[in-house]
Amino acid sequence: MTVAWKWNDEGHVEVHDPAVGGAWWNYLFNDQVYLRVDGHGNGLSFNREPRIQGWGRGQRQLWIRFADGQCWCPSAWPIPQEQARWRVIHAPMWTRIEGRWRDVEVQWRAIVPRHGQREVWTVRIINHGNESQRLQMTSAFFQPAAGFMGSRGYWDAERGMLLRHDFPHHAAWDDYQPLSQLANWLFVAPTRMPQAWAACDRDFLGASPPGAVPVGVRDGLPSRPAALEPSCAALQYALELAPGSAWEVSFIAGAVVDPDQAPVADLLAEGAIDSEIAALETAWEDDQRRLLIHTPDPDLDRFVNTWWKKELLWETRLWRNGISTPWRNELQDAMGYAMFHPLAARPYLQAVTAGQSSDGHLKVWNTRAGEKPNHPLVNFRHNDGGIWLIICWCYSIQQAGDIAWLADELPFADGGRAPLIEHLRLALEESFADRGDHGLIRMHDGDWTDPMNGPGRQGRGGSGWATMALAYAARLLQPLAARFGAESLAQRCTAIADELNATTLRQLWANDRFAYGLDDDGRRFGDANDGRIWLNAQSWAILSGSASAEQAARCAASVARELATPCGPLLLSPMYEGWDPQVGRLSLKVPGSTENGSVYCHAAAFWAAAQAAMGDGDGAYDTLRRVLPSNPDNPVEHSGQAPFWQHNAWFGDRNHPSFGRSSGTIGTGTVAWGMLIAVEQILGVQATVDGLSVAPRLPAGWARAQVVREVRGCRYMVDIHADLPPSSAPRILIDGQALSGHIVPWQPPGECQIRVHCAAYGL
Repeated sequence: MTVAWKWNDEGHVEVHDPAVGGAWWNYLFNDQVYLRVDGHGNGLSFNREPRIQGWGRGQRQLWIRFADGQCWCPSAWPIPQEQARWRVIHAPMWTRIEGRWRDVEVQWRAIVPRHGQREVWTVRIINHGNESQRLQMTSAFFQPAAGFMGSRGYWDAERGMLLRHDFPHHAAWDDYQPLSQLANWLFVAPTRMPQAWAACDRDFLGASPPGAVPVGVRDGLPSRPAALEPSCAALQYALELAPGSAWEVSFIAGAVVDPDQAPVADLLAEGAIDSEIAALETAWEDDQRRLLIHTPDPDLDRFVNTWWKKELLWETRLWRNGISTPWRNELQDAMGYAMFHPLAARPYLQAVTAGQSSDGHLKVWNTRAGEKPNHPLVNFRHNDGGIWLIICWCYSIQQAGDIAWLADELPFADGGRAPLIEHLRLALEESFADRGDHGLIRMHDGDWTDPMNGPGRQGRGGSGWATMALAYAARLLQPLAARFGAESLAQRCTAIADELNATTLRQLWANDRFAYGLDDDGRRFGDANDGRIWLNAQSWAILSGSASAEQAARCAASVARELATPCGPLLLSPMYEGWDPQVGRLSLKVPGSTENGSVYCHAAAFWAAAQAAMGDGDGAYDTLRRVLPSNPDNPVEHSGQAPFWQHNAWFGDRNHPSFGRSSGTIGTGTVAWGMLIAVEQILGVQATVDGLSVAPRLPAGWARAQVVREVRGCRYMVDIHADLPPSSAPRILIDGQALSGHIVPWQPPGECQIRVHCAAYGL
């Protein structure tokens, strides 16, 4: 079956087939609310204050009843109408579902306002016929089932809203006070007074069998309070529409600690919701315009200009809606955010840095303040916290173009404060000191590959990846330390990187690849001993400088031979088919899923970065393009992945019919690294503390491209022309004047026109 979808002229996704399945949902959010919404109006709602909690069952229904008794779901769910027209439009700030049947058009739009614990659903009904239409409209929000303490739902006439309340189940007397501060009140406030309402499933659905019209739609809602049963906030309206006329109502829904705090008043005035949408669009455009690219690839443009930016905003500001999360994620997400808004990203980097101990250690897995841990990895030690702290701060400082960030005084988790550069020095030294007798950084309970809990469980195993990554971090910190005037730290960075790279070569080079590491007994894995190859070991050997040019070429050949697929490179091969005590929990994952041999998009982005570091802009672009949801070699009709947000992984078992299917998981470091690779390494417009470094590596066939970047109050318009012979050095003109070298110094606020002539194909 062909999925009927397209990009419209506004850059939004239109879907025309209600049968489309998989990860085809949009996500809308502010700092307090997270909403998922699919093409039928379904999707989970989350509050984030005072704690993260879901407050609905993720189901919503919209019904139209005609005067002759015919009933219709404009959203094509739960009962589609074959003769009706349906489409959904997913935009960055809203989703709108549209249906049309019997000359009646219904538009059902969802937004999350900029502020407040609320979402807004607007229903607009238009009569396109030549005769008046007498209609009944019913909207239903399905709320959680009653807990052990019971629940009650009712229409509050004074507040003008349907309310539902239940108190969380608990045992201890002392639990009352903290639990009373949770959002235990659910509200749905309409902008028009309903004719009837229902507060529970029984009064809306009745005894209707699956696939039947709900009793409350067919016979009307009873308008009576409910208790001790699953809640449903249903509101019903009778209306008569003249030919060509329209009718509209909005529902403001959310969860609050106290119903008097329900944030509805500012949206009840006429035009208030339209004004809020305009403000949402303006705020979004302000973020969007800070970094734009224009290339021969419209899909890459869409992701860099729009959809990756949105995902980075969500990942950074909401910490991926996580409770217990690895702070390596938060750091990389903020690094990506800094690509287009470094000042806004800075507080999120600072928040993670405040979790560092004064000995330099940064625990990787942590739990959001005020929450209870919900992931077992918070009890274990991973070895990469300090490494990512260095990497992500270094990149973000370069994005800001401001070396003074290193002087910021920041706290330690166990007391005291120090300048940021001291935090980074301590992270470097603490990580470097955590080496085993083999000279590698010790594995502990895992590294970037979280479920690899076998090699270092006795405290002796070594991580090749962490060793390479720390060398990379040291290489990033070295020039910043020197520029800041910390010459001894700069020299120390060079010495540490050199020693780690020498250890990597001595311990892990295996003729045509780098092994991943050593287990507690000193046995290597990821080489001829187990017949495997790990993508990250090759990527980071190149990024760290461990690999010579010849070794890098051999690694690249091995990756192409053993890991390359139409969907991008596999994380490892061959997959583990069952329990392997050497690597541990990873081997129990379904072969081809996530860390056990998927096309893990984040790791593929690391490989693209390594290709760019080798000067292979064409290869970097090809790798990046294959992990995009719009990969033409893995069409959305097969992958099941919406083409407007970046997923975590493709299923990697090449012999399985699900090869190439999306994990359907949002929240991935691919986004930050993809932005970095596309803008700074392929297009070659890189922010540094001294200015814009311009060194394009354009893919084959790209004759022109443009990058627009706003940094330090100046808008840089960089036009790139690949019109020089191969191996030519770039020629750069600033406002018509030739530049000596490739660093464009930071200009005063305003606009700066930069014209670049570079070698064709970027080689």
